[in-house]
Amino acid sequence: MKFAIPLTLVFLLMGCQNSDSLQMEWRRIEAPLVAIDPTLQTYSQNHGMSLDRNHQDCPERSLTWGGPVKRLIQISLADKKTLTFNLWICAFEDREKNRYWKNELVKRAVSIEEISSNLPELLEVARTRVEAWKSGDLAFANTLYR
Repeated sequence: MKFAIPLTLVFLLMGCQNSDSLQMEWRRIEAPLVAIDPTLQTYSQNHGMSLDRNHQDCPERSLTWGGPVKRLIQISLADKKTLTFNLWICAFEDREKNRYWKNELVKRAVSIEEISSNLPELLEVARTRVEAWKSGDLAFANTLYR
């Protein structure tokens, strides 16, 4: 399971204490994702997906769809100093009080150019791969406490 510390907290801990510094740093690290938003928006609309942004105050874009097995393609910040990104896919299903999942890191800590240069093809490969995973392919991830 992926855990995230809100970047605003990270920035404060690093000494970026005024709001102008926070906003400038946020714009710098989110800019590569903003640049690919139009492609992600078009792809999500063409495939009946939801496009979400910046979950838990972390620079990321998530395409989600499906049910009862839900699927996710996520492009997220890997390193804010080098501005590298991960492309991650996941399928998950909640059964009773348990979550089951399968996931794969398709691209690890790469430049946004490596992702954006062939983004539609990358998304298609990721979608095809994650859609191939069925309920029986998923492994226990955790117990849900709701």
